[in-house]
Amino acid sequence: MPSSAHDSESRRRSIWLILGGAAGIGGSLIAAAVVAGLAVLAYLQGGTAAALGPGIQAISLVAAGVLGLPLLYWAARGSNRPARRIHWAVGLLAGMMFFGGLALGSFAFSSGTAQWVLGPVAHLMAAGGPVVFTAFLALRQGPILSNRRGWGHFLGGLWAAPPIALILELLALIPAAVLVFLGLAVSERGLSVLQAMAAADLTSDADFNQLLGGLISEPVVVGVAIAFLAAVVPLIEESVKSVSIWPVIQRRPSVSQAFLGGVLAGSGYALFESLLLAQPGADWVSSMVARAGTPLIHAFGTGLVSWGLIEAIVNRRPLRLLALYLTAVGFHGIWNFTALAVALSGFSLEVGAGVISPAGAGLVALSGLLVLLSLSAVALVGLVGLPRWLAKR
Repeated sequence: MPSSAHDSESRRRSIWLILGGAAGIGGSLIAAAVVAGLAVLAYLQGGTAAALGPGIQAISLVAAGVLGLPLLYWAARGSNRPARRIHWAVGLLAGMMFFGGLALGSFAFSSGTAQWVLGPVAHLMAAGGPVVFTAFLALRQGPILSNRRGWGHFLGGLWAAPPIALILELLALIPAAVLVFLGLAVSERGLSVLQAMAAADLTSDADFNQLLGGLISEPVVVGVAIAFLAAVVPLIEESVKSVSIWPVIQRRPSVSQAFLGGVLAGSGYALFESLLLAQPGADWVSSMVARAGTPLIHAFGTGLVSWGLIEAIVNRRPLRLLALYLTAVGFHGIWNFTALAVALSGFSLEVGAGVISPAGAGLVALSGLLVLLSLSAVALVGLVGLPRWLAKR
């Protein structure tokens, strides 16, 4: 491509990135304002403790918007030059962020000291540490992307993929809810559960727990929940998390560049989940520890699918895309199934649903931990080894 044409194309890409970055920042701030409004309503109804969760979520959304500033900077500069190889100290910084955040959050939430100040800082640190470490693993080993492209991939996963996935999952939830209703309606016991749902006071913790205890005692409810979270959700999310790779396919990136771009997009998606899903309180530390491996799974899966897209569209190997996509869905599905099994067994004991014995719940928890650690280890090895291997192809 002639130099003038190349410069013109680069300027067009910069303009689109600036517009996309401005839209992402604006959307994040609007979402933060909406959630802040919910925090105010929660405060009026339940006081400071009730408002803390949505308040931290609102602050997290502001932080997600602020992350768009580097993209605006690099897009405005219009530089396509490769970035420098990431320094090893970034990995150390990621670990310090995570464990420092856990310590700070544990102190703030357990003692009730300055929760509105220390809580958001701790949450951002504990959520961001594993994401930074995951991106560091691939960036340290893989091909060097430009700062502009790297931030574009990451923010596409943070800003664009979550709302698309959420809309699709809400649509998929409609037939799932219908299946649950029909499954409960065909039995006398199921009808009693439906009647309890209609009469329950969901603002009462006791009624809410009793209702959930009755639901998880019904095989149709558990079966649909497993199918939805372990199959439908991975199928949807692994389809859309690579959204920031789609615009660059026409530029025919190498498979190693596509994999790395997918890793960054998956890291952004994982950050969104970690920022918004965990709730402050007594279980905050355990929730953040449990989510520490999620960025590895999201990044590895999105990297595989992004690699597959190049194989299918550029290299004319559609079966390789299918194989890589199903591998990503399988990893994601096993992770979700295991986490759901551990959560349901623990909750069943907590509410006295009688679904599982204490010994059985302990076995499920131990087995689940081993499975999650194994999946995280495989993803970690893949994030370290695949960039090098793909770069040699």
